[in-house]
Amino acid sequence: MTITSTQKDVFTFDPLTVWYGKGKIRDITKYTDITSIEIERMKLYKSIEFKYQDSECFMNKAFLENPLNIDAHGYGNAKIGFNYDGGDYKIESPFENLLQNNFGNNLQVGYCLNKDFSPYVPKPVLLYMNEVTTLTAGNKYFYNLNGFAQGLSDYIPFGQDTNINSSVGGFLPVSLNFGEEISSFYLVNAPNTLYKLYYSSYLENLYKKKNRLVKVKTILPVSILTTLQLNDRLVIRDKRYLINEMQSDLTTGDVNFTLISDFEEVKPIAVFDGLVTVENKYRTAIYFSNGVVGVLVKKSENARDVILSSSKFTSEGFLDIIVPRNTERIITISLTSQYEDESTDTSFIIINQQ
Repeated sequence: MTITSTQKDVFTFDPLTVWYGKGKIRDITKYTDITSIEIERMKLYKSIEFKYQDSECFMNKAFLENPLNIDAHGYGNAKIGFNYDGGDYKIESPFENLLQNNFGNNLQVGYCLNKDFSPYVPKPVLLYMNEVTTLTAGNKYFYNLNGFAQGLSDYIPFGQDTNINSSVGGFLPVSLNFGEEISSFYLVNAPNTLYKLYYSSYLENLYKKKNRLVKVKTILPVSILTTLQLNDRLVIRDKRYLINEMQSDLTTGDVNFTLISDFEEVKPIAVFDGLVTVENKYRTAIYFSNGVVGVLVKKSENARDVILSSSKFTSEGFLDIIVPRNTERIITISLTSQYEDESTDTSFIIINQQ
């Protein structure tokens, strides 16, 4: 997560991949003192760990003690070690991650019971609310505090995984787990974890064997110096870099950079923020890259019956796309960014509606 601000008391929160996706690519080769380039190996962590609070739940204890759990990790946690001499990188959530029990009929339940099956007060528990789900084995009964049974044919499950707001990886569920586990509700591997969606792109780029830390001296013109932002990507000759550090002298234009080799995709994958099945409506976020003053939205010729909520954006917002039912075709929605210098670039969102 990144937090940026350009005015008092106004802050923008972006996932790291989105933040880097907003950056521009700037070729600074002709402003670079090539003879000053210094190349060092990356200083990398020897251990990376993501974990929840330890749970007393008997389900979590059974998972932890299962002989098939080779590395003996807590449910939803992730840890990996490397042969490097750096320190430890550890993210510890304040929440407890309850492993749910699936009854095999679209019903799952989480327990606050310890290994003796006695109730205990857990750490705060964070759960996704999923979609309304039909119980497949007839009515189930909910007993209230007075002992009265109420028949239920459907309910809303809560747990680590949800399909709501997910078009990542072919509509695989997104998960609150850090490490990839078998979803207790969907009973399939859930690879769209917190680590995968929000950490892996940056960290895996650091650990690529070809990555280096590059120090270079430049003299930048005012037009670049005054508009350069930390999420811009820099090109020097035939290589692209992320900015790790920069020290600038505004009077002379001298800028000393510490750069990280960049092997990642420039634009992030377009992810639909929601699907309203009643209206067959998709919603996707419209992001503005650095220097963009407007985004034009255009649909392909075979999409005349598709309704767009807007054809032009002058600030970041959401684009709603309503697609007729009972059709099978590929619809292309093009987004053209207009920059302050009147240049443009185009990215695409592809919807396969069946």
